[in-house]
Amino acid sequence: MNILYLKRSEVESLITQRDVISMCEKVFKTFEEGASLQECHLIYFKPGYDPFKEPITDALIVKPVYSKSLNIAGGKNVFYFLANAEKGLPINPQLTYLSDVETGAFLAVMRGDIITQLRTSGNSAVAAKYLARRDSSSIAIIGCGAQGKGHLLAMRELFNIKDIRIYDIRKEAMGKYIDEMGERLNVDIKASDNPKDAVQGADIVCMVTTAAKPLVFEEWIERGCFVSAVHAFSDFDVKFTKKADKFLIGERKSDVNYLSSKFKEFSESDVYGAIGEIILGKKPGRTNDDERTLFVHPGVVGTTDLALASIAYERAKEEGVGINLEP
Repeated sequence: MNILYLKRSEVESLITQRDVISMCEKVFKTFEEGASLQECHLIYFKPGYDPFKEPITDALIVKPVYSKSLNIAGGKNVFYFLANAEKGLPINPQLTYLSDVETGAFLAVMRGDIITQLRTSGNSAVAAKYLARRDSSSIAIIGCGAQGKGHLLAMRELFNIKDIRIYDIRKEAMGKYIDEMGERLNVDIKASDNPKDAVQGADIVCMVTTAAKPLVFEEWIERGCFVSAVHAFSDFDVKFTKKADKFLIGERKSDVNYLSSKFKEFSESDVYGAIGEIILGKKPGRTNDDERTLFVHPGVVGTTDLALASIAYERAKEEGVGINLEP
């Protein structure tokens, strides 16, 4: 059986934002319903690494997935090398592969970075659907890389975003973001002088930086705001977990394990629930316009990545997209 190779641009053209948000919501429901995903993840760090003192770097994360309930099998490998930025290379090279759920035969291989971008922004959008004010119209994007772009696209699928503020420590990154996204979406985007100016008064705040220390603090988050902290508390104030009206995570077991191992100040007792509980109606989401809400899902599980890769693979076969590699 041939193995289908899909380029980044092909994957991006085969999956819509609506596909992403719908699948992210489906997987969160599957987590909460207790379907057997038979998934784990392994993290290999450099010798002597201290997760409480250092950002993740010189590391490999392996994410195998096997789920008959979702009809997906395969895995994803993610490397982290922060020094790659100085070399003009991606800091986290990624590869995703699909296998047949019945036979294990390899079906497809594709770049994992675009899958990660889509999945991460889709997860945030699902959380915002239940935790942000429905009339949210302003957004602060902290971090102007690929995730910053993806989050704006995803949030615009659900909300009538009129006021867009951005901040990045690199002014050139803000300039590129404004040029690319402003033209793509035909919108005005404001570059902020500092993160405080960006987030104050925003209805939605998306933390998508690679910073190793907090850039945004609890006291800056105003009433009614929803925050998605993609990298947990590497760049966002962990005190907000105790001050937020509702603090939600994505998948309880993996998220609690990761957060407990990485952030000493994290306490599971501060967690209101998993987003799947809100989706299934087990707990209420936002109940009034004044609540400050927080969503954190480090994304160490690979189920959604494989589910999105499966969508790309099936559509690629239908449309004759990709390159067939002989085994």
